[in-house]
Amino acid sequence: NTLYAVNGPTSPMIPVRGFIMDPNSETIFGHWAPTTQ
Repeated sequence: NTLYAVNGPTSPMIPVRGFIMDPNSETIFGHWAPTTQ
């Protein structure tokens, strides 16, 4: 199983990021963030 999660824009100081997790082992094995142009 794979879980994809994205944090929300709760604060201007916390950037939006996405995470790829294994829910069985509770391990984060990937992440991404928007790129700036």
